[in-house]
Amino acid sequence: LLGENGAGKSTLVKILFGLYQADMGTIHLRGDPIAVGSPSEAIASRIG
Repeated sequence: LLGENGAGKSTLVKILFGLYQADMGTIHLRGDPIAVGSPSEAIASRIG
C-alpha cells in the first residue's frame, strides 16, 4: 500500500481490520465490495 503522507493508508488498514468503523464509502477487494466488522472477519476474508 503506497501513498503520500496523510493519504489515509493507516486509516484504511485500521478499517480493514475492524479497528475503525467507516462512516461512508465502500471498500473493494479485487473488484468486489467487502464489509469487515471485526478483525476475525478480516482474517476470514484473507485480508491481512
